[in-house]
Amino acid sequence: MRRQTKLWTMKSGKKIRICDMTDSHLINTIKMLEKNIEIMENHYINSGYKALDCLNGDMACFTVESELFTLEEDGLDIEEEYPIYTNLVNESCRRCLNII
Repeated sequence: MRRQTKLWTMKSGKKIRICDMTDSHLINTIKMLEKNIEIMENHYINSGYKALDCLNGDMACFTVESELFTLEEDGLDIEEEYPIYTNLVNESCRRCLNII
């Protein structure tokens, strides 16, 4: 009996168990999520700097600048944005896949 794992929803809408994904599908999915996080970070940073142009108050500017600094230093938490990411990485570790 196979152990229960989380489901991944493919682009087509079909759901597949993570443990049933091929190695290449698993690696490509992890890389896709990591790339999406980079794109989201860049989008949020660019939006924040554009918002600074519209703000007048010192406190408002300080708040946005603080958020931008945190985002630039720490980035987004991929596990918060994509909770399934941990399951994908754990499965790749279980299979001893190299995801560099």
